Amino acid sequence: MFKQIVKDCLVGFDNMPINDEQLDRIERFADILLEKNKVMNLTAVREKNEVARRHMADSLFLLKCTELKGKKILDIGTGPGFPGMPLKLYDPEVILWLYSKTEPTKAFDFCFDDGILRQYFEFDKMYEDY
Repeated sequence: MFKQIVKDCLVGFDNMPINDEQLDRIERFADILLEKNKVMNLTAVREKNEVARRHMADSLFLLKCTELKGKKILDIGTGPGFPGMPLKLYDPEVILWLYSKTEPTKAFDFCFDDGILRQYFEFDKMYEDY
């Protein structure tokens, strides 16, 4: 149901394409987010289908507003990783930095323990390297 909701939302964004691999990555992030949300208050959204609608689709909507390919993006105040994580998981070519000032809200850190998601991020480069 999660994947279908994301697909249906993207149809409303002028039929924005998404493949199974992209959906798998985004759903994996949602699963990890909801699991971590049980012990850390990351989001008020507790239902997976609502995460699809209110977090993932909303984040991906940015791709319809502007061209991000080849651009460097700094997601300031990302908290649990929105909109940065879904954007990066949709398009691994996007150069992205996630930044959250307060430690408890650096929720995106928990995703990097997951080998599936970790491979999409570089940790040894500083902004100046780009």
